Amino acid sequence: MLTHSLSFLLYYVQCLPPYVVGMMQVRTKEVDAAQAQQHVIVVGGGVKGLFCARLLNKQGLKVTLLERGARVGGKIATVRSDCKATHAELGAMRILDSQPSVLTLIRDLGLRTAPFIEDNPNCPFLLASSVRGTARDLTLSTFVEAGVISQTDASDSGLDPGTVFAHILRAAFAAPEGEELGGESEIETGRRGDGETVAHYLTKKAPKRVAATRKCALAVLDLRNGRGGMHHVVKVREFAQILKLHSGAPLHLPGGFDRLTAALSSELPAGTVHLGCEVVKLGHTASAVTVAVVEGGCLKSLVADTVLLACPAACRISTSARPC
Repeated sequence: MLTHSLSFLLYYVQCLPPYVVGMMQVRTKEVDAAQAQQHVIVVGGGVKGLFCARLLNKQGLKVTLLERGARVGGKIATVRSDCKATHAELGAMRILDSQPSVLTLIRDLGLRTAPFIEDNPNCPFLLASSVRGTARDLTLSTFVEAGVISQTDASDSGLDPGTVFAHILRAAFAAPEGEELGGESEIETGRRGDGETVAHYLTKKAPKRVAATRKCALAVLDLRNGRGGMHHVVKVREFAQILKLHSGAPLHLPGGFDRLTAALSSELPAGTVHLGCEVVKLGHTASAVTVAVVEGGCLKSLVADTVLLACPAACRISTSARPC
């Protein structure tokens, strides 16, 4: 977020955990009559940008949303058949009931959710060219039978033979006995493992039972992702976010996820959203922020009191303005 040197920062933006829809939570200070006349430019027409624009508009501010693409929605990309009878999701397709902020927004917009069928319990699998079954059978004992996990490690871990894959992972990151971590797992507290990969963490020296549990988890991750898979790259803290997000039950939006972006857009005044506008540079004068925009091959300059960046970090925007 960028603002000129003479104005106060009105909005504090905090990103929620990524990986599914990528919402943003905004907390606002009270807006007085003078501040309410301010003009805010929101850069990015994904769910974050639309949500922020909606909230700013509700606060009575003038809002302009700039999106460089031909549509709003960002990672939400619902494709419909010619007759509109069926649809497919090419982007975000589910949320989890462990994301209360997103669920609150969906309810506020008058939308409803329904259970998302993520895994088919009758989906067949084949391990080690001989062990067959369905997804509901994919447990610790199955991994032992297939030779993925040794019988010694499985026994030393103390895990029930019926422990499923997800619970093996969570057990591997549980706090060792004798350590007080407030009832949370090591991976969730963030007090350990900064900078180290998941694979390295799982091979660290530990008491016998803990070490065996971690070896079981590493073996399953090697099977699922490959021995050079993401767990050899992803850091522990990042993996913590994945585990926490996946702790909830999956939900979807009946009728398509683009109903969320359509509902957000419908609450914005006409003329708020501008498509095909790529922001290339931010600057400032003594009293305003300047925004250089390429639209239809032409370079234009816009002026605002505040600019809120709701675009991916990978977007290359040159700036001479002072971040706040």
